[in-house]
Amino acid sequence: MNEYKRIFTLREAQALVPTVRDITMAAVVRAERLAARIEDLSPGEPRMLLETQYNALVRGWASQITELGCEVKGLWLVDFDSGDGIYYCWHHPEETLEYFHHYDTGFADRRPLGPLMVS
Repeated sequence: MNEYKRIFTLREAQALVPTVRDITMAAVVRAERLAARIEDLSPGEPRMLLETQYNALVRGWASQITELGCEVKGLWLVDFDSGDGIYYCWHHPEETLEYFHHYDTGFADRRPLGPLMVS
C-alpha cells in the first residue's frame, strides 16, 4: 500500500472528489448488497463469512482512498489535508466538496466552505 501524507489545495481536493466519489459509490453498492444478505442470515458461519467479506470490502475502499493521499475518517468519510490547520471534508453521498473542519475537530463540527474559499 502506498500511504503518504499529501497536502491539497482546495482546487486539488475539488478535482479529486469525482474519483473519490466513484470509488466510494462502487464500494457502497457492493457493501449494501452484502449487508442485505447478512441481515437475512442467523448467526453462524455463513453470516461470519459474509461479514468478513464486508469488512474486507471496507478495508479495500479505505486503502484505495488512502493511496490517493486522502485520509479516511470513518465509513465513506474522507478528509483532504490543507496543511493549514483544516481538512476539506467529503462524505458519501455528497456530490461535491462543500465542507471543512479544523484539525482538532471532526465531522460533527463541519462548516460550509465560504464563498471566498470555493473556486
